Amino acid sequence: MPHYPEVPVDRAMNQASLRTCRRMWTGRSLAPPDVMPYAGRRLGHEGVGEYFAAFDKCEVVKLFEPKEFFGQDNTVVVLGDYRGMVKATSNDFEFQFVHVFRLNQGLIIEFCEHADTAAAVKAFQA
Repeated sequence: MPHYPEVPVDRAMNQASLRTCRRMWTGRSLAPPDVMPYAGRRLGHEGVGEYFAAFDKCEVVKLFEPKEFFGQDNTVVVLGDYRGMVKATSNDFEFQFVHVFRLNQGLIIEFCEHADTAAAVKAFQA
């Protein structure tokens, strides 16, 4: 299982995401935003930036491992493993994720993350 160095997500992922997202992008992270500040719905390039800035303030990525990719028409589904640490509590958590991307002319127009957010919520609150 590869281990990725702890890189500020805001710097690395935000720039990559902005290059691959349409300005009319919609993203959703299905978790309670009152507990996980990056959760909820985000719109456009500004929303991508807000998401990754909020994410970087509260979490450290310890493992992000996409494992399987499925595509049909304009949809790509990615299954993988994630492990992170909440900065405020120093608690680690892990879960499997499903990322669903919808594309238009090779650019992401919609993203939705499905994951066991209970594990993350517990790490944020403990």
